[in-house]
Amino acid sequence: MKAVVFEKTGGPEVLKIAEVPKPEVKPGMVLIKVRAAGINFADTLFRQGQYVMQPKFQIRPGWSAPTRSKRLARA
Repeated sequence: MKAVVFEKTGGPEVLKIAEVPKPEVKPGMVLIKVRAAGINFADTLFRQGQYVMQPKFQIRPGWSAPTRSKRLARA
């Protein structure tokens, strides 16, 4: 699948589109299909290295996303 990622802090130029593995659905987790995602203010601070927590690379910003459940793994 494709995702926006960054591997170092910096400006918008550090954002890249990359192929990443599809997440494994483990018991108690839900797989969702994201049709659109937004990069919010916290994502911007995180990318710049100015957020409360420091990033552990490789990062996929865009936690703000309208979603629809795709698959539920039973416990």
